[in-house]
Amino acid sequence: MLGTWSLAKKAEKWLLIDICTFFLPGFVCTVSVGATAIAILVHPTMRKKLRYFPYGAWLLAWAVLTLAEEFIFHNKWGLLFSCYLFPLILLTIFYQQTINPRLFLPILRLLQILGLLSVVVAIVERCWKAGRVSSVFYNPNYYGYVCELLLLLG
Repeated sequence: MLGTWSLAKKAEKWLLIDICTFFLPGFVCTVSVGATAIAILVHPTMRKKLRYFPYGAWLLAWAVLTLAEEFIFHNKWGLLFSCYLFPLILLTIFYQQTINPRLFLPILRLLQILGLLSVVVAIVERCWKAGRVSSVFYNPNYYGYVCELLLLLG
């Protein structure tokens, strides 16, 4: 993995960093995904790739309609979630445009290692406090979802 890291392009390194932040507290992930979304919108090459992404117009229209609906009905939490959903959509488009077979295996290994580390954190957390285990995620439901996803990928 280290050899792949040293040979990786800037976009690939950025993608690996974003993936790592999914296992950090929510505010770190939010900043990282937001910075990626801004970089995608500002960078001319990525902006050009967005234009030719299949169904990209539908995804962006859905994001705008979701924001409009939340704004019209004064749903503040829904509006905040929609504002976070738009950068996540851009991140998945960035992932789809960046991923290649050479990069997929190191990303999968990285996710498995981070998943194991979060299990260790969850075990320690369970031993020291009562209640639901959240590990490094702010919501235990997301933690469970990531564990299920990593089991399927593994």
